[in-house]
Amino acid sequence: MQWQPIENLPSNWKNLASSELPPLVTVWNEQAERLRSSGEFKTFMERLCREIAIETGIIEGLYTLDRGITRILIEQGINEALIAHNPNNPANPPIKQIVSLIQDQEAAIEGLFDFVGGQRSLSNSYIKELHQLLTQNQDSTEAKTPTGQIVRVPLLKGDWKKQ
Repeated sequence: MQWQPIENLPSNWKNLASSELPPLVTVWNEQAERLRSSGEFKTFMERLCREIAIETGIIEGLYTLDRGITRILIEQGINEALIAHNPNNPANPPIKQIVSLIQDQEAAIEGLFDFVGGQRSLSNSYIKELHQLLTQNQDSTEAKTPTGQIVRVPLLKGDWKKQ
């Protein structure tokens, strides 16, 4: 897919929401309250955030981790010593950078909870702020030239693509 600038949402964007979401929110809130009162909610949310952070980096091609290491990191926390046991992958960045990339993803996820919780509104500046958080420890990204060649280019942190 060829890159195109992001367009603003249509003025009737609220009509795009699924009517099935409000009942699911109710069920989610009931279950979350039950978990909070049992003391397991915090552990659940920490693991969920770690899983999302780790998988985001994998999907974005920032690093690869095998399934076993991913599960251990989710359960035990982000720890260099656990990643060091990953089979040698020459395409992976140094372990310290992998940890930093995962931590960037976690910070962005925490920011997303502010948006979901209604403490932040969706705006161009908010999207750029999230992008800056996500890419804090990422210096380059892949891009496709007009001829279809994949190349590495410097990453503009917290800004839109220029080409």
